[in-house]
Amino acid sequence: MNGKPTYEELLEKVKELQKSLESYRTLVETSQDLFYRTDLEGKISYISPSVYRLSGYTVEEVIGMNMAQEVYLYPEERNDFLAQLRAEGQIAHFEARLKRKDGSIWWASTNAHFYKDLEGNILGVEGITRDITERKQAELALQENETRLRTIFDLSPAGIILVDPKGIITYANQGMTKMFGYTQQELIGLPYPNLVHPYQRNIGDQRMRQLIGHEIDSVSYERHYIRADGTDFYGFLSGRRHEDNQGKLISLVGIITDISDQKMLEEQLRQASKMESIGTLAGGIAHEFNNMLGIIIGNAELAKDNIPEWSPAVHSIEEIRKASLRATDIVRKLLSFARKSPSSRKPMQIRPVVEETLDLLRKTIATTIDIRRDFSCTTETILADPTEIGQVLMNLCSNAAQAMVDGTGVIDVRLEAVHLDSHMADRYENIKSGDYAILTVTDSGMGIEPSVMERIFDPYFTTKNIDEGLGMGLAIVHGIVKKHDGTIAIKSSVGAGTTAKVLFPLISEQPAPKSQTADDVPSGTERILLVEDEASLLGMVKQMIERCGYEVHAESNSVEALKIFQENPKGFDIVITDMAMPHMSGDRLASELIRIRPDIPVILCTGYSDRIDEKKARALGIKSFIMKPFSRHNLAGIVRKVLDDEKRTAQD
Repeated sequence: MNGKPTYEELLEKVKELQKSLESYRTLVETSQDLFYRTDLEGKISYISPSVYRLSGYTVEEVIGMNMAQEVYLYPEERNDFLAQLRAEGQIAHFEARLKRKDGSIWWASTNAHFYKDLEGNILGVEGITRDITERKQAELALQENETRLRTIFDLSPAGIILVDPKGIITYANQGMTKMFGYTQQELIGLPYPNLVHPYQRNIGDQRMRQLIGHEIDSVSYERHYIRADGTDFYGFLSGRRHEDNQGKLISLVGIITDISDQKMLEEQLRQASKMESIGTLAGGIAHEFNNMLGIIIGNAELAKDNIPEWSPAVHSIEEIRKASLRATDIVRKLLSFARKSPSSRKPMQIRPVVEETLDLLRKTIATTIDIRRDFSCTTETILADPTEIGQVLMNLCSNAAQAMVDGTGVIDVRLEAVHLDSHMADRYENIKSGDYAILTVTDSGMGIEPSVMERIFDPYFTTKNIDEGLGMGLAIVHGIVKKHDGTIAIKSSVGAGTTAKVLFPLISEQPAPKSQTADDVPSGTERILLVEDEASLLGMVKQMIERCGYEVHAESNSVEALKIFQENPKGFDIVITDMAMPHMSGDRLASELIRIRPDIPVILCTGYSDRIDEKKARALGIKSFIMKPFSRHNLAGIVRKVLDDEKRTAQD
């Protein structure tokens, strides 16, 4: 409808965002490589902690430094890098010699590209730099003498081969056997092109001919290789001539490095950038949805007031209102799963969260997969963040669904409360005896290989294709469960499915009771300045408040609203303003109003904003912060409370 994504599509994108953002964050903090970002002038605006290990500079010392001017050993290498980047917009495996803080030299291989905003404007350069000093030293050492060459061949973890002028492998080191899965005897006599993926076998032939013909001294480029078992990987090939004392070509020396992990990290970096844009889009969509839902809910309530209780239309309007509230809840969950809301642990009943999550999952998992429920828990309470508990179940069920090879099967979700004595607690990792809620997810999928089970909680480890996930799901689950003082145990048999048990300790404290909705809507006679740029929402909210007895002056332009207030600061008892408005945002308007009249109470409303939350609003002097959509009773109650609080403050 109008090209907008469906709830399910948006959910999938947001889930991908969450996974990608987590993987990018872990990548930057733990990678041995150096991640950096500069502005268009070349000044460093971000650099990863590995800069200290690689260069001796601290992060603080490097921020603001023009890296291109200050760390390149040879200006010509720096100029070549910048020229190629400007010409092509990106650069891969650019090798150069850099200076450390102590003056020593190291070789670096850099992949970089221009990064842009959503409108396509170039903002600067971001890249990944890898320390290749050891490889460069090995390449130089290979030229010195054949004896040293043989020693390096035998000891190097990289794959090293000698190829005769006809392309036949005459020597392969142990690194080659491990990398390709052949024995040394099988590799010797094998044509080198047989190791290359068929679609690339003709690529690079011209360079090899140039190398054999003395036109160039070396070659360096990426190749897509095939192992003996048919699996593939990406490697970086460095090749050189090996000549006798008369300059006659004896063989070509090739060094192959497995760069599959690097390729995956590069892809994750690109995906993280894309997902960040999608996250921004999701926030904008949430704002628009909440505005529209607010109009629907508010007008439904107003219409219901104008219809006799015996009218059949009352039921229809109530169904519209309920459906809109359900839609509101879905938007809230989408933003929660996208980590747009802060994490906070509080006493909560686990069963409603599990039920709500399964309701949302039912909309995203194929209907050919049967989701069965077995809940013996009723009001048991745990200390947890509801969003993160839902995220645990989301990941477990998504993995279970993907384990169904033919897209059909059963996912059993069980929730029970048990008491574990010390003997039973010993069966699980890092928990003590006590009362626990056990969430069990069992699938009828293909199961997990024993060799894979050992790594299922490792970040980035995945058996999926790159378009199916980045291998962060179970790592995130493990982190959430551990943070909640729980544990997770997974059992699986190939062909017989998988069972995941998650244990959370129960607590005696009960959740805070929900406020009861009174039949009578709070009212008053005070004068209110209402500011909202959405015309339909402005008119609807104005009617809502006026029906509560208040006198309302409505303005759709925040600048005009400020002028009106400046002309008569004492003419209003309270101001209600939207956050996202043209010309002047709601928080700026609130600041100006409070500057003019410090005691004016302001209520700020928003459908979604990544700029402000309740804590920031309070810091600006704003008395209340409301998320759209809201009901008449909710809005009227907040207005009355703020006004009454101000009166009590004035009397004190």
